[in-house]
Order: sequence, then C-alpha cells, then structure tokens
Amino acid sequence: MSKYQLQKRLMYLHKRIEEFEKLDIEHRRNKSITWQETEVKYSYLLEQTKKNACILQDAKIRLITSSLAELLGYTPEEIIDTLMIRYIHHDEFHRLIKFYMSRMAGEDVPSVYKTMLKHKDGSDIYVEINVGLIPYRGNPADFAIVKCLTKKD
Repeated sequence: MSKYQLQKRLMYLHKRIEEFEKLDIEHRRNKSITWQETEVKYSYLLEQTKKNACILQDAKIRLITSSLAELLGYTPEEIIDTLMIRYIHHDEFHRLIKFYMSRMAGEDVPSVYKTMLKHKDGSDIYVEINVGLIPYRGNPADFAIVKCLTKKD
C-alpha cells in the first residue's frame, strides 16, 4: 500500500470514528432523556401510593415520598441521593446494612421486618419495613414501604 493510499485510508477511518462518536453522544443524550422520563414516572407512582415509600440504590435514597421524608423530619430534596445509613438508628445499623447487602447480592433475606429509624431531631421512629427488589436506572434497587409504628401525640 502506498503512502497516499495509507493517508486516504487514515482519513476515512478518522471520519468513521467521528461519525461513531456523534452517534454515541446522541445515544447517551437520548438515554439520559429516557432516564429522566422514567424518574418522573417513578416519582409520580410513589406519590400516588399514599404510603411512606422510597427507592434505595447503591446505598442511597434515590426517590422518596413526601410523607416518608416528613416522617423523618426532612423534605424530599434534603434526602434524595443521601446515604441511607444517615436515617438508620445506630442499634439497627449492622442488621439493616446486612439485609440490604444480602438482598442486592441475590440472597434470601426477610422482606418484612420491624426496626428503628432516626428522625432529624434525633428521636426514635419505630417502623415496619416491607421491601423488595425492582429494576431502577438499569440496575437492581430496593423498593421500600415504611409503616410507622411510633405512637403520635
């Protein structure tokens, strides 16, 4: 192959790489829009449950109903994308993290259990959690419904 043919081939390959990069950027942009649309739908469905509910992924609270955020003493915006350990009572920390990690690993763990969470003011909140795996953002996540057992004044 001559030098001219090599240069021509190299120019062709550069052009193809640019085309693939443009396609990849467009695909990622479209995928991002799809995730945003899905996020809106999940948020809407969560709020419509009229329950204290949240979606946990990568040990973070990804979505939360306003009622559950209020139960914990926060707004949803204060909680979204924060680590779940922040809201777990210190006496229950190891047990709940073990449940979470085991469930994410596909192991059989209880899906309904009683535990304690922490309110923003530091008070204890006794709850029953009903949790199960769902797909979220293309990966497994926990969908949790939280029933408050603490007596209100």
